[in-house]
Amino acid sequence: MDVGLLEVEALPDVAGARRVYGLGREVSDKDVAKVIFHHHGRSDAGRFLAPHLRRIVAVSLLRFRDECLTRALWSVEEEGSEATLIERLQRHLSAVPGDLVVWDGGRDLAGLFRVRAMVTQRILSPPRMLRLDRILGADARPDMNRNDLAKRLGIPGEGIPADEVNWDLFRHEGMAPLLRRCASNAAATMKLWLAHGVATGEITVDDHELLLSQLDRLPDDGNATAIA
Repeated sequence: MDVGLLEVEALPDVAGARRVYGLGREVSDKDVAKVIFHHHGRSDAGRFLAPHLRRIVAVSLLRFRDECLTRALWSVEEEGSEATLIERLQRHLSAVPGDLVVWDGGRDLAGLFRVRAMVTQRILSPPRMLRLDRILGADARPDMNRNDLAKRLGIPGEGIPADEVNWDLFRHEGMAPLLRRCASNAAATMKLWLAHGVATGEITVDDHELLLSQLDRLPDDGNATAIA
């Protein structure tokens, strides 16, 4: 079995918003964000910003191949910029032959990847995404989210907060909680995908138990890891 899974964290693109709304350097990042969310609130566009104003700040990539689970976790703090983060993601995605499992949750991840590649002027071939939320019907039910479904199955997870909530968390606590959540939610989605695969007969009990044990042995710090 060879399967990959992708999870991301995003924050408001403050630099981009300065261009869009004509805001100079005398306006603080905090106030620029207020302008972003003010316009977003008037648009009635939901919990997540449009991709041209939403930059990717962390990516977690899980891959199970040859009975070995690997995890990579990258952030703009480590890579130096969103552009460099996208470059690294492209290198790794090109090595994954099949679909990538995701829980989109209304974030339009496919659109986010395409637009952010344009904004950063980097190549990012959009991965073929297997949307687990759509397979399970959660994309059509506002009352069914990943966190609640995971809890029902005894799986820990942290959910997907609205962008404004995420921004406040980042301002007060920095990138650390976003990185932890990125790794935690990637593991939760993988466990949900495993449960679905067993229920449909697409995953053997042996592969399920092996991958589940490896997921449970991943350290909580979210660091890149390989477990066999």
